[in-house]
Amino acid sequence: MVGVGGLAMIGAGLALSNKAQKDVDALDPSAIDFDAQFADIDKKGKTANVVAYAGIGVAAVGLAAGIALLVLGVKKRKAYRAEHGASETARVHVAPALGYGYGGLSLGGRF
Repeated sequence: MVGVGGLAMIGAGLALSNKAQKDVDALDPSAIDFDAQFADIDKKGKTANVVAYAGIGVAAVGLAAGIALLVLGVKKRKAYRAEHGASETARVHVAPALGYGYGGLSLGGRF
């Protein structure tokens, strides 16, 4: 989830930065308050870039932590199955699903 949050930060930062660039391109250089407008938009663009850069870091850390946890989980699962003699095969089960106004079958499994 942390990695996904980082990706969202990257996307938001890039979108805001792109908007700031379009706003700067649309400015009229001959306007009286050009410098003030430019400075305001430039500040927003720099903030958006910082958000994107921070998102890169957050996404990288989230991805690294997620991969490490996945590897540890697989190792623990294999050790547990070896110790307790659990089967490595996938399991599928079908059960009735009944309720008010409907009926059917529920399909579930484990892999």
